[in-house]
Amino acid sequence: MVSLNKNIYSTPDFPHTSDDHLFFKKRGAFEKVAIEDIIYVQADGDYTMTFTANDRFLSTLTLRELEDLLAHRGFFRTHRSYLVNLNITSNIDTVNNELEVSGYRVPYSRRSKKKLMEQLQWA
Repeated sequence: MVSLNKNIYSTPDFPHTSDDHLFFKKRGAFEKVAIEDIIYVQADGDYTMTFTANDRFLSTLTLRELEDLLAHRGFFRTHRSYLVNLNITSNIDTVNNELEVSGYRVPYSRRSKKKLMEQLQWA
């Protein structure tokens, strides 16, 4: 098996990503995570934390690498530290510059607001 980093692995028979899922290593096992189940990703120092409704996964992939993998699936970088699944965004708080996504409140930058509204087609 070829290691891409210590948490996400790839071989020709076991790709770390496809059109509908990613594999994350957690507690010594590989866990298949459907992309549609990802709520948001947060940068945390040299790591990223990927949040789903039932779990979270630490990875050494950068936010930029995950953005490149997920942008075509409805994910949007709202802030330098956050990548959000816009398909499940339910509310935008323009006073506090936050999105509500599956009960989580995720910030967005003032700089990204116009593009965010265009992406959501709420402009």
